Amino acid sequence: MTAVRTIKSFLVELKSVLQSEGHSFPLRFVTGNQSCDMDSTVCALTYSYMNYLHSGKWMIPLLNIPRAELRLRKDISKLLQAHKITNDLLYFVEDLDRLVTLSSPMSSTYELVLVDHCNVQGDQWEQYLKDGKATITAIVDHHEDEGIATEANPRIIKSTGSCSSLVFNYWYNQFQDKGIFQDQTELVELLLAPLLLDTSNMSQKVEEPDVIALGVYRQILEKDPSALQITSLFSDMHHSSFNDSFLKQYTKKLKSYKKNLDGFTFYDILRKDYKSFTFVSNLKPIKVGFSSLSSDFEYCCTVHKDDFVSGASQLLSASGLDLLVMTASFTDKQTRKYSRQFSLFYAKDSGNLALFESIPKLVNQSLDLNNDVPNIELYTDFIDSIGETTNYTFTLFNQGNTAASRKQVVPAVKKAIEQ
Repeated sequence: MTAVRTIKSFLVELKSVLQSEGHSFPLRFVTGNQSCDMDSTVCALTYSYMNYLHSGKWMIPLLNIPRAELRLRKDISKLLQAHKITNDLLYFVEDLDRLVTLSSPMSSTYELVLVDHCNVQGDQWEQYLKDGKATITAIVDHHEDEGIATEANPRIIKSTGSCSSLVFNYWYNQFQDKGIFQDQTELVELLLAPLLLDTSNMSQKVEEPDVIALGVYRQILEKDPSALQITSLFSDMHHSSFNDSFLKQYTKKLKSYKKNLDGFTFYDILRKDYKSFTFVSNLKPIKVGFSSLSSDFEYCCTVHKDDFVSGASQLLSASGLDLLVMTASFTDKQTRKYSRQFSLFYAKDSGNLALFESIPKLVNQSLDLNNDVPNIELYTDFIDSIGETTNYTFTLFNQGNTAASRKQVVPAVKKAIEQ
């Protein structure tokens, strides 16, 4: 149908089309959530590409972060580099207004596809929807259904380890001729990354859509392992076949990139995997930020003791937050025990002290919070000093319910605030 046969060639051609004068097609966007993790990024890129392969229609994959913050996601940067997808071929939140300004005057509204979330995230999109300038036309997600855009088509909201599995399975089923996927090694390599990361190499949170997707990926990649571009990520390894050993080592390599915090400030760490939501308590809006940390609080409160408070307070101020929820998940290197941690950070003069102080008790049933924080004796004095010497409150808990990720933490906090 088209000479575009790779995601890179799709992005190159899309850039050329958008730069041409007077393009008349209505703007269509597909965007992931504000955390812009591997799953959201790959979902946006692959959805737009497979949509083009199927319909020949352009759709702009928009990464829901500022361009400067892609550097904080080393796993994504490394994967895109392996496929020679450069930053100048990508679109970020600051590009949105420019793209809309350059669009055809006939485009009074813009179509929006949500992947890896089911309600808009970000001030710009919220304003566009409020002003009637954007319409949510499709949703593919694996979070809790928020009941938005019930007439969207497709509207797939289903529990699965990786949203990328839902995206691939949807488009795969749209093609009568499955043979079109047989030479799509680049596409499948990109899709494989979030699946392996989100399920820890198919060992956690695996659902039927993940199994189905991986089955197809195997069929495609096993045909010609020598064509794998991701082998460039393995400078210390040699793989001649696509097998379980390859998947194990690939997952390990991706995780090492994702958890690499070298050169980051604490503010960077907070922004690396961040989302914000506005809840309502007694008719009053409460804006809450959620940061998933790539390390435990022992690291954050010792290595970053000098910029912990300044980083967290900067995020409160820069994002207009009333409350910052920081969570961490990690495996102890000695005991191999998997743990989660939950914390709250807020200004003492926020005007919401009673509400924020009640949250740990109100979310306890869902999260099973307790004070058994590993090695907390190493930084108890630091935590105490925050309350004693600054205008901020920082509370930290061990989270007994280790199965509850941010997908469960956000609804629990929302319920506590809005009850």
